[in-house]
Amino acid sequence: MLLREGRLDEAIDALQSAGAQGAYPWSIDWFGGLVDLQNGNLDAAIESFTALTETKYPDAKARGFDFSWDYRLQNTLAQTLFERSKLTTSDPAEIVWLGRSVDHYQRSLRVDPENVTAHYGLAQVYARLDRPIQAEKHRQLHEKYRRDDNAHDRALASARRSNPAANHASEAVVIYDLQRRGAYGLPTN
Repeated sequence: MLLREGRLDEAIDALQSAGAQGAYPWSIDWFGGLVDLQNGNLDAAIESFTALTETKYPDAKARGFDFSWDYRLQNTLAQTLFERSKLTTSDPAEIVWLGRSVDHYQRSLRVDPENVTAHYGLAQVYARLDRPIQAEKHRQLHEKYRRDDNAHDRALASARRSNPAANHASEAVVIYDLQRRGAYGLPTN
């Protein structure tokens, strides 16, 4: 919640407090990486996300967790690597960062071949690597798989109109009238 609201200093304090109270280290690394990313600490974010993709937590491994299959994590790491490539001062270093980004986007596509975020990211990375054919391929795949916002919005509006109860329940903040006629345990007249 703090991260979503942009309250990054408070998020850092909350993560430190959670860590001191024994929160799972993989949760601390995930949210810490997101805070680092928002703060522009790309190297720290990459370190956290890489630890997650490699599942470097004995407790997590013992419980059967393998975060390398999380395509959202792979996409986030790939995007962070892409952003980090923009900060390099030499072409060879930039190519290394971009290559790592491609690798993680490809891992995401191995889990979900229609992953829109990965195709979009690969289009960006390949364009930066001056590989226009591959960039265009992933641009087209992104366009093919991305959601049609107009169709989505029309379907959502139609569904909300046809079912007032579901419309009410899908609001961001839902307040139910528990004293209404016909409510469970109350008289119907």
